[in-house]
Amino acid sequence: MGSDIYREGYSLETLRDLEQVELLSSEDSEGYYIDTSIRRLFKLLWFGYPEEDHKQAELLPRKTAIYNTFRLPALKSHLFDPEYTSMLNGVRFRNSVLQKVLELMSLSRSGQGRRGRISYAQLGVNQLGEVYEGLLSLSAFFAEENLYEVQPAAKKPLPRQTPKTTTKTNPQLNPKPRKVPNHTVN
Repeated sequence: MGSDIYREGYSLETLRDLEQVELLSSEDSEGYYIDTSIRRLFKLLWFGYPEEDHKQAELLPRKTAIYNTFRLPALKSHLFDPEYTSMLNGVRFRNSVLQKVLELMSLSRSGQGRRGRISYAQLGVNQLGEVYEGLLSLSAFFAEENLYEVQPAAKKPLPRQTPKTTTKTNPQLNPKPRKVPNHTVN
């Protein structure tokens, strides 16, 4: 879309720019600006703009140009259909959560070097298929209690063994530590 009004005010690209903005206050991180903006974008995509029954559109003849606005035809896709997303519509996501989602979906993985912006428009058919399959493999549910994600500790390399033998003592079996001389193994 060539409209600056749409691009700067409503587009997902503008929201992607928020992925690395520092959320300075609890109001920033606990607010719903990104959630509200995504919902507004989905509504625009589903109904189009201006909507056919939009009161302002009725005032102008059909061929009259409207300045400082844009036209967006309705995209009647299930992804944006409020009836298909009724469960999701009942949940609101805080800025801190959606900012992390935007970061993970917009920037390449961190590693060595600089993180780059992912351009979904330039992905090939196979790459888009992999993204789609990855999304299909995910499942969501509403937790009825607090859940905690547990991640195993990073595996540490085993320490190098020295040629000396060591003796381990179990305090329950051997309450008095005793001195054991070191022996060299040849």
